[in-house]
Amino acid sequence: MNNEITKFNPLIKDLVETANEFVVSNQEEATNAGDYLSNIKKLEKQIESKRTEITKPINQSLKTINENFKEAVTPLKEASNTFKTKILAWRIEENERIIKEKEALIKLTKAAEKTEDKEMIKIVEQIKEPEEIKTTMGNTQTRKIWRYEIIEFSKVPEGYKEINPVRVNTAIRDGVRDIPGLKIYQEEIIAINSK
Repeated sequence: MNNEITKFNPLIKDLVETANEFVVSNQEEATNAGDYLSNIKKLEKQIESKRTEITKPINQSLKTINENFKEAVTPLKEASNTFKTKILAWRIEENERIIKEKEALIKLTKAAEKTEDKEMIKIVEQIKEPEEIKTTMGNTQTRKIWRYEIIEFSKVPEGYKEINPVRVNTAIRDGVRDIPGLKIYQEEIIAINSK
């Protein structure tokens, strides 16, 4: 494969040296520089064509391998999601049960204190407070992560809003020249025509 690349090296070296030494100070030199740009573009296309010729079968083979492995793993991911869903559903139910039990214990404690019934207070004190669910279960563990959803976009602070570059560029290509908060301008670039 290195042979395929090294045959381009003399041409690359020549064009790089020419570019470094070349001076553009008049129209004729600018035209000549444009011709060199065209030659560079042609050489880039030749190199890219050679790369594609070599990598296309490899990429196709890699694509087939990836698809086969993805197909094999998909049912496992589905089974994993099923387990996760069941564990999280159980945790939600369990947390709700614990909250209700704690609330009931608080009410019972207040009622016992209010009546000043020593026997009842003694019984309430012996009731064990419900324990929180453990975050580790065998080889798995749960953790809480912060998420967000947009409720009312107009109330989102400016620092958290994002410009959609694709939408802006499409509007500019369609002729829009005034978008509040944006400066729309033209920048000159060089386009290379390869023959």
